[in-house]
Amino acid sequence: MSAPYRHDLDSNSCVNKEVAVFSRMLKKHLKAFDNTQIIEIDPHRELYTHHGLHMNQKGKEQMTKKIVLVVKSFLHKKKSNYNARKHFH
Repeated sequence: MSAPYRHDLDSNSCVNKEVAVFSRMLKKHLKAFDNTQIIEIDPHRELYTHHGLHMNQKGKEQMTKKIVLVVKSFLHKKKSNYNARKHFH
């Protein structure tokens, strides 16, 4: 999962710049692994609480849906790989 944007801080804050750098580096390093996938956290303000630090209900629901899709895709991939190996034996 990428790092969340901090809406409680100024958009030019060093923390938000570091969040962006961290997310890019994480994505770059995890490309080498077939069994990983980055789930991008949506930075839109309406998905965060009033103070801007935590996700609100809508943001949490959106992240849950993204996580479910990734887990399902991994399970489908694993099942497909299992079935392919089963046919070769």
